[in-house]
Amino acid sequence: MAQQVTMTYSGFVKVDGKQTVRIRFEREDDIGIAFAEGTLPSCKIQNSIRFEQEEISQIEAYLREQLDFIWAEAGKIKKDIFTLLGDGKTKER
Repeated sequence: MAQQVTMTYSGFVKVDGKQTVRIRFEREDDIGIAFAEGTLPSCKIQNSIRFEQEEISQIEAYLREQLDFIWAEAGKIKKDIFTLLGDGKTKER
């Protein structure tokens, strides 16, 4: 039986002057939490624990296929946070 994998992502963050979205995939296994972390738009996993290389390749392919959708959704996070906090402002800080 396949284990459930959860994906989370950040809003836009600046890394080396470029907009980036941080991505994390995780699942619970017999030892604890296994994870794979990467960034968009590179669609590369930079750090992982207990994910096999084949799984990482599949995750990177998924990120390439879903890049536009995840990027657009990540762009909404900052707006949603400011709305929640009552600010309503969405300009860069």
